[in-house]
This record gives sequence, C-alpha cells and structure tokens, in this order.
Amino acid sequence: MSMRTKVQHKNHIMKLALILLSLSIATVLGTSPIQSPPHPCQCWPEWNPVLEGADYHCKDSRSEKTFHCNIEIPPICTCKQNGSLVKLPLGEVNCVGGGHNDYDNTNCETTPEWEAWFNKNPQYRLYH
Repeated sequence: MSMRTKVQHKNHIMKLALILLSLSIATVLGTSPIQSPPHPCQCWPEWNPVLEGADYHCKDSRSEKTFHCNIEIPPICTCKQNGSLVKLPLGEVNCVGGGHNDYDNTNCETTPEWEAWFNKNPQYRLYH
C-alpha cells in the first residue's frame, strides 16, 4: 500500500468516526427531554399556581381557598367541635373557620409539627 493510499485510508476512517460521533450526539440530544425551569410559584399537591394581577398565588383545585406560593406544606389542622376532634382540609392553619363552623378552640391542636411550621411561617399564627 502506498503512502498516499494509507493517508487516504486514514482520512476515510477519521471522516467515518466524525460522522458516527455526530450521529451519536444528535441521537442523545434528540431523545433527551428539554427541561423547562420550575414555575416561580410552587404549590402543594392539588393546588395550582394562579396569576392574579401581577402576582401568583396557589389555589386549591377543590375549593376557592388560596395560599401564598413556595410555602412548605403545613400539618393537617385538628380542631375540636363539641368535644370531638375534627381534621380540617389542607391549607387551614387555625380553627376560626371563617364563620362556617363553630369550633371549641381557635388554634389547631398544638403539636411539634405545628410549632416547627409556625416557627418557619410566623405570619400565619393567630395572635390573641
């Protein structure tokens, strides 16, 4: 094999290698999902970001209840009604109930989970 033939052979091998490399990269890029950045308003399960004016908030898909975005999920609030314990839906942070129910207490039953949550989110604690 002449020197010129050897050089041509190496050039063909290099071209083939570049083509295979290009196809491999294209395949990987073509099958990898492009991830969009997370929504600026992260909500709890079954709560969805809703734009109202210039601000987002989270809205419960089962009710009209709303909450601020990017807040850690609170514990379930347990209140007393006529001496019996009643668990309120996610998003309720006190037993005031907005006039719908009369509970024996105004605050959720005190637990270490609630204390930790209120320490991180003091703006939601009832003050009397």
